[in-house]
Amino acid sequence: GNLTLGVTASDTDVMNKVSLYLPNAERSFVLCSNNCSPDFQVTITGFNPQFANEIAGALRIELIVEDNLGNSAIVDALNVNWQPIQISAVSASRENGVVTVSWSGNSALERYNLYAATALGITAENAIELDNGLQQLAINGTAAQFTDADPSKNYHLLVTGINNGGESGKSNPYIIS
Repeated sequence: GNLTLGVTASDTDVMNKVSLYLPNAERSFVLCSNNCSPDFQVTITGFNPQFANEIAGALRIELIVEDNLGNSAIVDALNVNWQPIQISAVSASRENGVVTVSWSGNSALERYNLYAATALGITAENAIELDNGLQQLAINGTAAQFTDADPSKNYHLLVTGINNGGESGKSNPYIIS
């Protein structure tokens, strides 16, 4: 599921940027930019590698510090065996202008979010920007419905789960024709 990370970086020179880097996914997460304090500290809660398309298993998180000349270095790294929270058995049907979506619950999750769009590449971050994009948030239970905006198009669906660490699990993308 989600990770909680305590990050500390210090330097006598000016730190221009402090970031976390996931080499498997080639994704950076900037924690501080433009003249960070010489003794930078932050606690990150709800860090979910799954949303960077990481998969279960060996996960490396690197702490990168960049100085004011643009030189960067890995100053620390963490290797963990990370296991995401999965949402499974997503199914959907269309009838009389309504799309009904259901999924299997997960005891590690308290509520669910549903994202849908008629465009490819749906994520929790971009759903409402895509064609016919919508989101239903903090759903109690394992089913939801929405109006079928364009019955001639496929809908791409994504279900995510919420627990005390934030958005913590997700389904595989699902397409309903």
